[in-house]
Amino acid sequence: VGVAKMAAVPIAIPVNMGVPAQLAMGGSTPLEASGFKIADNIKWNGGPWQIIGQDSQTLMAIIQPGQVIMAEPGGMLSYPHGVSPRCDTGGVGLACQRCCCAGESCFRVHWTNTSSAPVSVALGPSFPAKIVVVDLDQEGGEMNIKKMSWMASMNSGTEFGIRQAPSLVAACCGGQGCCLTTVKGSGVTFLNVGGTVLQKKLQVGESIIVDTNSLVAWSRTINFEVKKSGNILTMCCGGMGMYNTKVTGPGIVIIQSMPFEKAAAAYKQAMMKQKEGG
Repeated sequence: VGVAKMAAVPIAIPVNMGVPAQLAMGGSTPLEASGFKIADNIKWNGGPWQIIGQDSQTLMAIIQPGQVIMAEPGGMLSYPHGVSPRCDTGGVGLACQRCCCAGESCFRVHWTNTSSAPVSVALGPSFPAKIVVVDLDQEGGEMNIKKMSWMASMNSGTEFGIRQAPSLVAACCGGQGCCLTTVKGSGVTFLNVGGTVLQKKLQVGESIIVDTNSLVAWSRTINFEVKKSGNILTMCCGGMGMYNTKVTGPGIVIIQSMPFEKAAAAYKQAMMKQKEGG
């Protein structure tokens, strides 16, 4: 008995069906299409410092005889004989400026190699975090940073500065306080960051909206302002607060996916639930 052949059933494709994203973006990945790049995957380039680890990272720095590097208090992991730590304030005025306006400690720790041979010092962040590198020479010797984000500098002459927030709304709702913190100097500076770290170079007039707490660092040529997160319902229930940060190029912007504030809030909520349940 012959088997009847079934007629091919035509498949209707909606005319308004979108083109697959990978085709529309010319084969680029979503990360590439966004203009961001991962900033926390730093490979050793043969220089005097190296960042090791995946999540809670460590900075290994080689100090030449007589060389001094500077770090925040509490960041020491290990150092050999021949390295002399010295803590200072840099002066009462600068100490008050760092503590009251820049959100940093009054004190800095200077690590000096007093031996006749190169030695290695290990430093770590002040909380479970990754380490991102900022080359101040490429930023004209100055860059805006988030309060409490500075970790260490290969140049012991690195200092902090402040500048007034661009508006009253930005001072109250921009997450940086009434004063924006800047780090000044030359060479390489290291920052504490949480989660995945992304970096983007904004073109002239190009803007992006960033979560207020997720902004880590931005070039001094970047225009910093705030923007309402949406309507009343969104501001109250959207989980983004009333305002987000708007940054406009040209310049570099660095953001983090798990800022300290978000992690601390999650830990606090978990502890409260555990306390209520126990």
